[in-house]
Amino acid sequence: MRRIAPFVLAALVAGGFPSAVPEALATPACTPRLLVLSAFPAELGPLLAKATLTGTPVVAGKRFFVGRLRGNSVVMALTGIGLVNAKRTTRTAFRHFHCGSGRGISGVVFSGVAGGDYIGDVAVARRWTEDGKTWVRVDPAMFATARWPRR
Repeated sequence: MRRIAPFVLAALVAGGFPSAVPEALATPACTPRLLVLSAFPAELGPLLAKATLTGTPVVAGKRFFVGRLRGNSVVMALTGIGLVNAKRTTRTAFRHFHCGSGRGISGVVFSGVAGGDYIGDVAVARRWTEDGKTWVRVDPAMFATARWPRR
């Protein structure tokens, strides 16, 4: 029997908590934003259904969904399948969403599905690598939050 289990990988990729808003939605005070990514529509759809959107800018051919999700300011997007697509979407978000000259994405969360031993499995990485040699640690506070059971 094939089992599909959800997993969430969270990593802080920017120092501090600077904020992000697209230029078209810019206000005098910047809003901290968490970048929420999924590979395909069935993964992002349930999150979009629960979000209150304030804008949907298209940047470099990629649609981003800006708004609030469960009390958090977010930017959400589909990456498509594969590491190359995920990297491209993430870089596009970091280049576009900013506060003045500062970074506008305070953290990144990937929400998706994959095979697992049990339905409901959650995997959270302690560190990330692209080449297997250089490692980036995740933010301890985000890691602790991801590990905390929420129902």
